[in-house]
Amino acid sequence: MIGALLTNDLFLSCLVSGISAQVIKYGIQTVKTRKLRLTPTHLLKKIFLETGGMPSSHSSTVTALSTSIALTEGIDTNFIIALAFALITIRDSFGVRYMSGVQAEYLNALSEKLKKEIKIDTTRIKVVKGHKKKEVLTGIIIGIVSAYIVCYF
Repeated sequence: MIGALLTNDLFLSCLVSGISAQVIKYGIQTVKTRKLRLTPTHLLKKIFLETGGMPSSHSSTVTALSTSIALTEGIDTNFIIALAFALITIRDSFGVRYMSGVQAEYLNALSEKLKKEIKIDTTRIKVVKGHKKKEVLTGIIIGIVSAYIVCYF
């Protein structure tokens, strides 16, 4: 079973693309914050659990899947299905998810103000950032490049 996955171009395209996007994201964050942490726990958390930021790993992964299907099977029913889900995921990443992150920030700010003025105990909402369009576009490019590399090399 694992052997079949590790020789499957579709799976490998998604894996390479998703990990590449997350590693690039970690590199960008490290340069921005000027803090390098290489502990296994921190790296695993950042590479496999971190959402939001440049580039979009969701966009890169679904694009890699769609592209690798097109490259290996052609433009057929499987490609159309993958493309539909990719477009929904991509649109959601910079639309709904981004705006819900902005709303969470506003609600947390309002909550802090109310906590000080009325002395009520509030719980902060976890802010899950979506993506800006350039982050999504970069993810799409990573997905296409990853699929071509896996499928043709």
